[in-house]
Amino acid sequence: RDHVEEELENISESLEGAKSEKDDLAGRSERVDERLEAYTAALESASETVEELTEESLDAGIQEFSDAWEEAYNEMNSNLELEININEEGRVQFPGRNSIREYDRGGNLSGSELQLLNISFVCTLSRFAVENGVTPFEVIVLDEPLSNLQEEDNREAAIEYITSLDLQLVVTTSNVDFE
Repeated sequence: RDHVEEELENISESLEGAKSEKDDLAGRSERVDERLEAYTAALESASETVEELTEESLDAGIQEFSDAWEEAYNEMNSNLELEININEEGRVQFPGRNSIREYDRGGNLSGSELQLLNISFVCTLSRFAVENGVTPFEVIVLDEPLSNLQEEDNREAAIEYITSLDLQLVVTTSNVDFE
């Protein structure tokens, strides 16, 4: 009988130790869950911040490109200054007198406007690509860049702009003014 009581006492002590260990583990598990919740909330917050900053950076980059493109275009266009907007869908738009005009071949832009927009776009894109390390090549290939430019002032301004670029140019043209 002493032996049974001694064994019951040992089992009771073991149970008390196991309960204590269980309570300790439950407390630790609770603290781990709280930290996990805090880390998850911090991660979600950081992810949202990264997304916002990425969007702001992208918007700023698009605006910077749009401004540079607009400046290049307006340097070549002697008639009017054109405001270039790139909307959220990536469509290029120009405020007109009565409506918004879009940059596309079926749109309501003249051949001269399209030609100057194309030249200024290529020149701006090349500059941005080099500046941002996308490509080390500073070469632009232009095939008959003056072909749709009806006004002499625009042709001269385009020639002056293109030749003033710090880029290597490969130009095919039948225009003798382009040297």
